[in-house]
Amino acid sequence: MIQPIHSIYIDRFEVGFNDYTFTLKLGNVNEAEFYMEIKLTPEIAKQLHLILRQATRMYEYENGTIRSTPKILEALDIPKEDWDA
Repeated sequence: MIQPIHSIYIDRFEVGFNDYTFTLKLGNVNEAEFYMEIKLTPEIAKQLHLILRQATRMYEYENGTIRSTPKILEALDIPKEDWDA
């Protein structure tokens, strides 16, 4: 029996990894706990990264640059030039 797909809104995440697994914790900034934890092999994590990068580039091509604030970039330790790349 096919299980229904559950749709949830995510605006908070954590990423972790060890030698064998990447872990994505997904949640909402208004909630104390994460909703979901997803475990991926390193190979699948890299595939997801590349697919998201491609989708983000296409989104920006069609809709314009995705903006962020210096506060968020600083909190995530992301240099502005990396964000703008």
